[in-house]
Amino acid sequence: ISDYRSPDATRGNQELRAELRGSVDIGRVTHQLSIGADTFRRTVDKRQNVNEYVGTANIHDPQVPVFAPSPSQPGAPVRRLDSRQDGLFVLDRMRFGDDWQWLAGGRMVRLHERAYDKRGNPERHSRISRFLPQTALIWNATDQVNAYVSYVRGISLGQEAPFWTSNDGEFLAPVLSRQLEVGIKYGATDALTLGAALFRTSQPFQYARADDSDAGYTFVQEGQQTHTGLELTANGRITAQLLVTASASVLQARARDTATAAYEGHQLVNVPKTRASVHLDYALPFVAGVGVTGGWRHASSNTATVDGSVRAPSYSVLDLVLRYQHTVRQQPGTAKGVIFITLEDETGILNVVVWPKVFGRNRRTVMSAQFLEVRGKIERDGLVIHVIANELVDHTSRLRALGEGDAELPDPEKRHGEGSWKPRSRD
Repeated sequence: ISDYRSPDATRGNQELRAELRGSVDIGRVTHQLSIGADTFRRTVDKRQNVNEYVGTANIHDPQVPVFAPSPSQPGAPVRRLDSRQDGLFVLDRMRFGDDWQWLAGGRMVRLHERAYDKRGNPERHSRISRFLPQTALIWNATDQVNAYVSYVRGISLGQEAPFWTSNDGEFLAPVLSRQLEVGIKYGATDALTLGAALFRTSQPFQYARADDSDAGYTFVQEGQQTHTGLELTANGRITAQLLVTASASVLQARARDTATAAYEGHQLVNVPKTRASVHLDYALPFVAGVGVTGGWRHASSNTATVDGSVRAPSYSVLDLVLRYQHTVRQQPGTAKGVIFITLEDETGILNVVVWPKVFGRNRRTVMSAQFLEVRGKIERDGLVIHVIANELVDHTSRLRALGEGDAELPDPEKRHGEGSWKPRSRD
């Protein structure tokens, strides 16, 4: 039994982004351009930890002994990592008629990173300047079906060495990654989309390598890790009341050229070969705002040791929740007649600002509507998004029709070919 303490670890992220968007038609080709610049800074401050042996016991002991903690104390906070990325990016979405789209662009990034040891002494200084391309070709085969192929290069921060390695707490250098994906989307209905994607991602392999150090392991970067898989998805509404989000995946995760044979030829540690999840949300038609949500997640057995000789068992998790969502109307005493409305549905929360003149024209709708449509102007203030209402429409009378399945709502998320090329994390 060891006394391990590492208090007050602080990670800070700062990000700034400026972007200009526009479109232009050149002949029969429509160009949707995005041009901009961004900067991202991450800092990590930590104390020197305490990790000392204090006694021996067995998990099967009828009474587990209690040992006095180590007299050692964590050290003073020091800067362990200071990483900054500055980039310029451009992306052009070219539309060739109604059937084809080609996205081409990339990001020129300059990374400047310094890592420090537990005492704050410089340990590593990395500089990387690299162009990271991204491209995708999308084919809208029919109104319901689109297919795509995409290729993306990326850069990410290196991992931190675990406490049981000889270089405990060291941050390894950033890594460059690449991802190739081929997929298809099928709009089964206006409200339900099915998808399938084959993908392959690769990046340098960072792992704990056995050696002759006192700890027995050192965290290093050597070789490549590759994830190859198939993912099936279903998202949308099955009925007016029932919303589904489901996925199933098969993943092969392999390492090669690691100079450590035990890591190669089998699935990587803690990466299940198969995963599946289903999330259902059912709105009770006879009680406005009340619904039942349930979820099931499953992961297959996975490798538990580096040589693949021991496996952890599979597991499943089941969730069941009763929820209530509502509309909030507020008029603070200092608002000078301004009404604030909070709308909520299964996709999130929306804040609406109703100026006095608009409120005067829509007083009854604002105060009594149970099913509300808001038309207006979007305003952004950092991460906060508001809609400045120009018109409000009361659709309360349609609630019964929706409950009986006789009415349909337009699905703002339906977008055949839009955005499906974007890379997703396959970790």
